[in-house]
Amino acid sequence: MRFNYDFSTGNYYPQSSPNVGWCLEGITITNAQQLLNQTTNSTSSTNFVFTPVQTGDYLLEARGVIFNDFPIDFGTARPVSAIVGSPVIILNGLAISRGQVTINFALASGSASSFHLLQANQIGAWSTNSSAILTTNGSGKSLQFVTTNGPSLQFYRVQSP
Repeated sequence: MRFNYDFSTGNYYPQSSPNVGWCLEGITITNAQQLLNQTTNSTSSTNFVFTPVQTGDYLLEARGVIFNDFPIDFGTARPVSAIVGSPVIILNGLAISRGQVTINFALASGSASSFHLLQANQIGAWSTNSSAILTTNGSGKSLQFVTTNGPSLQFYRVQSP
């Protein structure tokens, strides 16, 4: 909140004694947010990428600087909410041997507590393969599904809820 005692023309009262100027008492502010942990970054281009360090609400504000010395007014403040993104799953290969299909994959970023193997004989008609066996290495980042190989062509997809 900001108050501005602005003088343009007429009488000016620079005193700080009682009964001169404003008297503000008993102000209650509701439905407001407090700015915490303000940080400032600079960029040499007209675009920037905002990468939050944690989830939560942020307020982004930008201002231009002319000739590297003269800042202009801030633009409109934009509230944004950083949320946990979907996990990124990378398929590392598929092997067929002795009637078994092994699908190796890794969790590249994010977190996931469970995975599902989806399969279809045509793309778009996915169904969950509930008989697939999921195994993991010690770190939990490299995983594999093993399932039986059916008689027809199959498409596979790994999904985290």
